[in-house]
Amino acid sequence: MTRTQAFAGSDDANLLIRHVQRRGGKGAYPMIGGGSPGPHHSADFDVAEESIPIGIDLLESLIRRG
Repeated sequence: MTRTQAFAGSDDANLLIRHVQRRGGKGAYPMIGGGSPGPHHSADFDVAEESIPIGIDLLESLIRRG
């Protein structure tokens, strides 16, 4: 995994993560893939399908560490 830059997640994700952290939990907002010709929620957005297995591996790893 390569961290390319800091990124502030959406306001609702930020609020959820802070809520979890205040109760002793951990939270993160991972961004996987990139290079879409358009932003999320736009007609030009295109999923980088080659990054889907990376996301699955990350989620599986987090679940197993539980």
